[in-house]
Amino acid sequence: MEIKNIIIILLVIIILYCILNEKITYAISRYLNYKIIQIPAKPNVRNLLLISNSREYKLGAERYFNHCKSNIKKFLKPFNIKEVLFIPYAGAGTASPLGSPPNYDNYTTMVKKDFFDSVNIHIKPIHQIKNTHDKQTAILNAQCIFIGGGNALKLMYTLEENELVESIRKAVARGVPFIGVSSGVVVANPSLQTSRSLPIFKVKSDKGLDLIPFYINVHYKITKNPKHDLGVRLNQFLLVEPQRKILAIPEGAMVHIVGNTGELVGFGGGELLERRAGRFLRKKLKSGANISFLL
Repeated sequence: MEIKNIIIILLVIIILYCILNEKITYAISRYLNYKIIQIPAKPNVRNLLLISNSREYKLGAERYFNHCKSNIKKFLKPFNIKEVLFIPYAGAGTASPLGSPPNYDNYTTMVKKDFFDSVNIHIKPIHQIKNTHDKQTAILNAQCIFIGGGNALKLMYTLEENELVESIRKAVARGVPFIGVSSGVVVANPSLQTSRSLPIFKVKSDKGLDLIPFYINVHYKITKNPKHDLGVRLNQFLLVEPQRKILAIPEGAMVHIVGNTGELVGFGGGELLERRAGRFLRKKLKSGANISFLL
C-alpha cells in the first residue's frame, strides 16, 4: 500500500474518532449523568427553572426541549399548571427563515407544539394582549411565566417598552413559577453586562430582572485555547465587579432555585467563576451540585 493511501486512511480514522468520541462523551453525559430536580417546590417564594438552551443539535436532527422535558414537567407538576404565560419578545427571526423579521405567532406555535401540547398545558402569548395594563395584569395573575430565548437586549428593551419589568419581579417574588430559556435566563441576572447578545436594541439601562443575586452565563463552552476561552473573557467583568460570582453552564444544564436553595440539574455540569484575594478562580461543578451558597 502506498504511503499516500496509508496517510489518508489514518486521517479518516482520526477524524472518525474525533467525531464519535464527541458523540459518545455527549451521550454518556446526556443519558447516564442526567440529574432531575430534587428540591421540592414551595409556595410564596421564588421558584425558578433557568435552562441554558432550548435546541439540541447533537445525536441527530435538531430538536426543541427534548433534553429538558423531564425537568420542566417535574418543575410544573406541584403547581398543577393549566396555562403558561409565554413571553416571546427575545425572538429575532426565531422559527422563521434566516434574515426574516421575528414572528411571535410562529414562535408561540413552535413552543406549543414541541412541548406544551404534550403535557396538556395551554399557552397564552403575551404579545396577543393589546394594552400595557392588561399585559401587567396577565403577568401578576399568571399560573406560570415562560420566557423564551433569542436576543437578550431585544427582550429587555421590549419588556421596558411595555412596562412589564416590575410586574415580573413582583410575580416571581410572590411565588409565580418562572421558566427562562437562554436569553430568558440572561435577563434574570442582576444586569445584562455578561450577555453575549448583539446590541440590536438600545435598552434604557443594563439592569436585568434581578431575580437572582449571581450571574448565569448560558451556552458556555470550556476550551483549552485561551484565545477562545469564554471564562477568560468573563474575568473582564469580574475585574470590574469583583464581588460578583458567575455560574457558567453549558447546553444541557439547568439551574433550579426554590427560595434560597438551588441546584444544578440536567447534564453537563458547570463552572463557577469568581475573584478572591485578587485572583481569578474557576471551579468545575457536577450536575446535581447544591448551589445554595450562591443565593
